[in-house]
Amino acid sequence: MKIRRKRHLEMILSKLDLPSKPGLEWEEYPLDPRSAAHMVYIAGWVNDVVGKRIVDLGCGSGILAISASLFGAE
Repeated sequence: MKIRRKRHLEMILSKLDLPSKPGLEWEEYPLDPRSAAHMVYIAGWVNDVVGKRIVDLGCGSGILAISASLFGAE
């Protein structure tokens, strides 16, 4: 499924089961669905997502990798 609208991507990401409390000893800072959708949407403007391979190192919840995949990354 390829998503082309930021709002649609945000709605899908909001359904993910993300950690509710970050673990302070590991410095976990969860990214909210709105911010993740915005980051991937902006990257899509400069043609850095669709058809590209995306690596999200130290990704925690994986929300950026999931966002990129939904937006058309390989």
